[in-house]
Amino acid sequence: MASSSRPLTASGVLFVVLVAGAVLALGARAAVTVRDADISDFRCFYEAGRLVAAGSDPYDRTAWAAAAYTDPARVPHCAKTFIYPLWTALAMTPLSLLPERTAMALWETILFLCSLGAVALISRTWAMLGGAKLLLVTLLWSQPMFSAIGNAQFGPVILLSVAAVGHALERGRPRILAAAWWLMLLKPHITALVMVGTLLTISRRAAGALLGGALVIALATLLLIPTWPLDLIRENIDQQQLLGDRGLGTFWTLSSDVGLPAIVGGGVALVVVLGCATLLPRRRLRPRETVVALVAASFLLTPYARPHDLVVLAVCWGAGLAAAKLAHAGARARLATGVIATGLVVPWIVTVLSLFGAPLSLYVAVSVATAALTVAAIREGSPG
Repeated sequence: MASSSRPLTASGVLFVVLVAGAVLALGARAAVTVRDADISDFRCFYEAGRLVAAGSDPYDRTAWAAAAYTDPARVPHCAKTFIYPLWTALAMTPLSLLPERTAMALWETILFLCSLGAVALISRTWAMLGGAKLLLVTLLWSQPMFSAIGNAQFGPVILLSVAAVGHALERGRPRILAAAWWLMLLKPHITALVMVGTLLTISRRAAGALLGGALVIALATLLLIPTWPLDLIRENIDQQQLLGDRGLGTFWTLSSDVGLPAIVGGGVALVVVLGCATLLPRRRLRPRETVVALVAASFLLTPYARPHDLVVLAVCWGAGLAAAKLAHAGARARLATGVIATGLVVPWIVTVLSLFGAPLSLYVAVSVATAALTVAAIREGSPG
């Protein structure tokens, strides 16, 4: 009796090997982070959630120091207070009820599942070269993915949210859009442009509903700690000096690294974004195209983004693979190569160079390459 199952092809075997290898490597990296949970980035979110759950103020320096800096020999990578919106701390309160390492292991699992969910949504939004397989392999082996897992940061969660926004706008799914849009509030410094741009592409009624939900979230946090917005602004401006942080991969920090004022880098970023905008086709962009363009622009303009945040750019890599599927043979090869170079080669090269003293601000090259890829992808999708 003949078997109905199809034998694996060479490409199928390679895909399984690459995904399995990535899962093992990411799992090993996550295990190290779980072991060092007390000094990881996750500790900052965990303690913020625990303080809020206990009725305390994560923006109070005394309360924060007592919670986060319990061992002088094991200092976590936290600022002098919590530097995210209070609703981000509230979102972490369920995890803060668990033992720290258990919470960390669960959080790492959530991050990995968010990445898989994002790829699934992107594949439903765009018909990509290789289906979801090539994007999945590129994402799992990318340096930003390893950085997000290694630092237990929100990148994969934000990736899922922007992928969901693109899918919802393209397919007309208002409930998914609302949930995804509110999820982007967790890290507004890299999602604000996408959030505002989304409001401008939908009806006034739908935009009002999204803003109304955000207002409810904000008011709920103000009931807990009325002064937190002012505390957050004061800490970020007066104490954290974020634009002088040499761990950022932005034009702002690159400008500082070469001896120029950070604002010069901001000006360069704006010029690059405007230049990219002039290269876009003179037609109304489809909703999914609008989302990837906004994501690419966000990472060029933001003054604060670390390598682990760059995982969000995978939505743009998906657009590049979709354009490759539509293109003729020569352009198809160029676009596919561009995706692999942008998602894999450039970030890992910067990582290696950083080991020899190169500034981390060079990670802005990933954002620039992704912006160029996004423009090319949208142009390739234009009729005629």
